[in-house]
Amino acid sequence: MANMRMDAMSIRDSGNEYLVEMSTLQNGNYDVSYMVPLKVGTPPQTVYVQVDTGSSDLWLASPSCQTSACKSSGHTYDPSSSSSAQTTSADFSISYLQGQVSGDVVKDTVRIGPASINAQALAAASNVTNEPLGDEFNGVLGLALPDNSLIASKDGGDAVTKGLFGADGAPGNKFIGMLLGRPGSDRYPSLLGLGTHPSSEQLRLPDGKDVESSLSYLGLSSDESGELLFKVQLAGIDAHPSTVQGPDAGTNQNNLTADTALLGAPLRAVFDSGVPLILTTSTIANAVYGAVGVGPGSDGVYYLPCATPLNLTFTLAESGSNDSPRIAVPLHPSDMVIDGGGGGRGAASRRTDLRLASRRTDVGLAAWWSLGLAATKGDNMSTRHLSGVNFVARMSARDPSQDTTPRGVSRGNTTLRRAEAEGWGLELAV
Repeated sequence: MANMRMDAMSIRDSGNEYLVEMSTLQNGNYDVSYMVPLKVGTPPQTVYVQVDTGSSDLWLASPSCQTSACKSSGHTYDPSSSSSAQTTSADFSISYLQGQVSGDVVKDTVRIGPASINAQALAAASNVTNEPLGDEFNGVLGLALPDNSLIASKDGGDAVTKGLFGADGAPGNKFIGMLLGRPGSDRYPSLLGLGTHPSSEQLRLPDGKDVESSLSYLGLSSDESGELLFKVQLAGIDAHPSTVQGPDAGTNQNNLTADTALLGAPLRAVFDSGVPLILTTSTIANAVYGAVGVGPGSDGVYYLPCATPLNLTFTLAESGSNDSPRIAVPLHPSDMVIDGGGGGRGAASRRTDLRLASRRTDVGLAAWWSLGLAATKGDNMSTRHLSGVNFVARMSARDPSQDTTPRGVSRGNTTLRRAEAEGWGLELAV
C-alpha cells in the first residue's frame, strides 16, 4: 500500500535543546511509521528514517542494494560520495518480525537536527527485504539502549544513543524523547526531543501545571546481559464495563458487570515504536478478548463486534512485587481494533505467538496512542553501561476521552471507564 506523508517537518532550536517534528507514513489503516530527516556524509545526503525504540542501530539503503524494496527508495546513502566516510571490517544483519536487512558497516558524519555526530557507525544496506521503502522511508534509526547494538557487538562502532551526547552541538540535557500523535488527529504533535520535553501547551497540560512537576519514575527491567531495551513490568491488565452514554447505551455494551483482572502473573513489556500493534502470546490474547466473549475464529483472528467496547487498563511497575511503584494507563477502545472488512466487526488481533518469549509483551503503537515516550541518558558517558536508567510516566500527554477519531471501526460515543480530565503520557529515561 502506498506511503503517505501526513505531517510537516520542522526543528525548534532552543540553545542545545531541540524538538524535531516527525512526519508520519501510513500503510493501511493501522500501520504507521514515525520519520525524521537525517543528513549523512560530506557533502550532506538527506535521508528519512523510521524512529525505532526496539533496535539500537542505524541503517540506510545504499545504491548497491538491488532488492525490490530498495528500488522503491527515493533516497539512498552512498558512502563512496562522502569524503568523511570511513570503511570498517564489520558487517551488519538484522531480522525483524517482518523484514530483514544486511550490509557493510561504515562510519560517517550524521546530523540529527543541529547536532552533528562525527564517525557515527551505520550500515550501508545492500540487501533489504519486506520493508516498505519509498521517497520518505530510506532506513531505520534505532534508539534502544546502546548495549543492544548489533554493530557495537562486532566492534563496528557505538550506537547513535551513545554518540549523540558527545556530538558537536550535543544536547546539554542528556535525554531523547518521543511524543507520538495519533493518525488522523491533530490534537498532539509528533515530536522527537533532544535534551528537552515538549511544552505544557503541546502536551495540553492544565493551566499552571509545568512538565517537570508532572513526572514520576519507574526503573527498567534488566536482562541477564544488562539493560538492552525499554522494558518494564506489566503488572496487570484489567477489563472494565462499558460506560456508553446516550441512546445506544442499551446496545453498545461489553457485558462486563465489574472490573476484571486478566493477568495471572507479571510480564515484561517492551516499548517498541517500530511495531504498530501490541504483540503478546495467544494465552494473553485469549484472556483479553475472552473477557468480552470473543474467541479466535477459524482463521486465527479475533473478531470484535463494533458495538462491543474493549476498555482496558495496563498497570506498569518496577517489579512484580506489591509494594512497587505503579502507573495505571487506560487504553482507548478504538486502538484495540483494526478494520475487519465490514459486517460490523473489527479484526482485533491475530492469534499467534510471533516468536515472542513466553513472558514478554511488545507494546507497539496501538498502546502508544494512549501514551507518549521519551528516553533520557545518564550522565556517565564514559562507561558502556549507562547510569540512571529510569522509566518515566507523565500525566496529561494524552486525554483518551478526547481522542475519538475512529481507527477503522466506529465507536460511536463510547467513553473510557478510566478516562479522566487528564490522560497519561510516557517517558523512558536511558
